Amino acid sequence: MFLNDAIVEEDEELEKMEDWEGLPSVVMVEIYKNLSSRKDKLNASSVCKNWRASAFQVPLSDSLNLYMTKGEKDIEKVTFLSQQFICKVKHVTFTFDVSTEACMDTVENVLTLLQNNHQLLSLKLLCSDHCLAYLQHFGKTEEHIFIQRVLYPVMMVLKGKAQLETFSFPLIQNLSRMTWNTLFPAVFLSRSRLSITNLFLPTFKFVESNKESEEENIAIYAPGTAELAPIRRFHQLQMLSLGHDNLNDEFLATIGLDSNVGGLRRLNVVAVQRNPYVSNRGWFIFVKNNPECKVRLTIYGGSGLVAHPSNLIYPSTPLSHFRSYYSKDVRINFLNSIIGWNLETLEHLELVDDNCNWTDIIMQSDPEEYQFLDPIVFAAWRCKNLHTLKLGVNYCGDTLVGIARLLGPSLLNLEIPKSLVIFGSLNLRKLMKEISSALGRPWRPQYFRKRRLAKPPKKTFERGARCMVVRATMEDEL
Repeated sequence: MFLNDAIVEEDEELEKMEDWEGLPSVVMVEIYKNLSSRKDKLNASSVCKNWRASAFQVPLSDSLNLYMTKGEKDIEKVTFLSQQFICKVKHVTFTFDVSTEACMDTVENVLTLLQNNHQLLSLKLLCSDHCLAYLQHFGKTEEHIFIQRVLYPVMMVLKGKAQLETFSFPLIQNLSRMTWNTLFPAVFLSRSRLSITNLFLPTFKFVESNKESEEENIAIYAPGTAELAPIRRFHQLQMLSLGHDNLNDEFLATIGLDSNVGGLRRLNVVAVQRNPYVSNRGWFIFVKNNPECKVRLTIYGGSGLVAHPSNLIYPSTPLSHFRSYYSKDVRINFLNSIIGWNLETLEHLELVDDNCNWTDIIMQSDPEEYQFLDPIVFAAWRCKNLHTLKLGVNYCGDTLVGIARLLGPSLLNLEIPKSLVIFGSLNLRKLMKEISSALGRPWRPQYFRKRRLAKPPKKTFERGARCMVVRATMEDEL
């Protein structure tokens, strides 16, 4: 009798379980919508096949990150995820490759699907590292195909997005002008310009750093005010990212004039060559129209770029972040001028070129070129808001201890690879102890593999510098 009762109870439990497994998909969708955390949704999807199938009708997150290279597995994965979720999320980041026909087809299909997403708030498009190198060699035929199969679909995505808040689409130099002429006139006239607060359009460049080509490139890529002026129509704009050669005095004077939010909060600038179309007066008017704006400047490659500070920056530029990646012939007076002009605003200083011995640069410099022996020490001493210092140069460990003592706990981030520390009177253990004591928290140098900061790029835009600039650009978008 007891055995029969147990069997009956077990049958009843199985019937109840079958009822739970057989819940209609409409009910399951509502259940998933009421689960707030990603963990709860994942746990629910592991109950049974039916529950897992219903999970595909509701995304586990409101963000979708698609990464595609020319590999078949990446293409299949991106195709599946885009078909299932791209119309159901609010934030899309798509890193793509167009070096093969299959990749181009996938990109076009993803962008076509994205046109049906009517709740999109953020769209970030980024060419993969391999794709950037491939785009460098585009001819006229390839450019036309890129316009038809990538730029036009992007334009259609943006056209009807009245609630879009963030748009990011960095490109290389030989496509940037084509993009301005093809894509952005439609964006400027679309409804999205009324809602966009973050607009990221930096230009990555493949420019050899010699004086002859430098003058030629400036003439070719000098910006026109008519091309840039429509940005002032973005009345809610708070963050803007552009290539340095897209700037001129007239453009700087118009940014923030028609703003409904008191002007820009951040301007990110990527530079690889000097720009004679910008002056201190342009930056003075810019600061007047955008009083709360902070400028982040990233430079890479090029020997003539850093010969004198007026090539890039002026006393009126409200600089908060300065990054230099493999910029040849960094001059002491250039860095001291930047630091001296921004004692109140400089927050982040990053210098990377592990083939550069900082001590040798200082000792070999002409004393008339600088007021202080070490600009990094100068920044630590005088810049009261400096909270991040990242060094990718050979640097003395004893001086690092002094910098840590100058800034103390206010230095939130001090990074240098162990392989680049020049140990003097202190060994590694003592160095870590002294700096940890000065910062008030545990500290140790980074243990990067040597090849991560190996040889400087032969060209301005080879892999090492390119990866760092892309990383910095993505950081600025946060």
